[in-house]
Amino acid sequence: MKKTLLMMVLMLCAMGVYADGKYAIEEGYAPKAGEQVTSVEGVVMTFGAEGDKDFKLSKANSKIDGYTAYTEGNGANAQFGEDGTPISGSFYKFEVSENGKLTVAVVLNAGKPFFVIENTEPLADYNGIKTDEKYYGTYTFDVTAGNTYYVYCTGSKLGFYGFEFAEGGSTGIQNVATAKKTDNVYYTLSGVKTTNPQKGLFILNGKKVIIR
Repeated sequence: MKKTLLMMVLMLCAMGVYADGKYAIEEGYAPKAGEQVTSVEGVVMTFGAEGDKDFKLSKANSKIDGYTAYTEGNGANAQFGEDGTPISGSFYKFEVSENGKLTVAVVLNAGKPFFVIENTEPLADYNGIKTDEKYYGTYTFDVTAGNTYYVYCTGSKLGFYGFEFAEGGSTGIQNVATAKKTDNVYYTLSGVKTTNPQKGLFILNGKKVIIR
């Protein structure tokens, strides 16, 4: 019994690190095509499409704070259906049940267009953006309950470390105010919860505030 329990714990650790609102791939784990991550409340994330090639064994890499490894995709560029959304290859699908902010940690090759599709339309800020050098980093965008988001690049395989979700993001909010620190929950502009915000710009109760 103890041996079985230990094996189960080791298997969960290999799949990924689960913190409050975060999923991170562990070194040496190969996600299955169509595999779903359901441990982050408010989001169901899917690796590519079921029945496709499985994703590559993850590599150790700590170029992004809070992440230790990434998968290079499943060896195939994203392919698309008639509505323009990916149906095979290296892409990552997010089905959202709560409004919030989603941060994806990725590896994007230089000069390759990066996209975030909301249902069937690209987000204005992520409609084929490119980097001059290979990019190990994050992209953050607002998400709306009931919508589906596809993350991928074209002409290459998008690497993937994991993601974070912060419920109650700043969708459509333009208000900026000056505030003193309170006991309420603050978020950074990248969607990370902070209990002791210092000087700067933060999200508080759905509004952007400046702490001086």
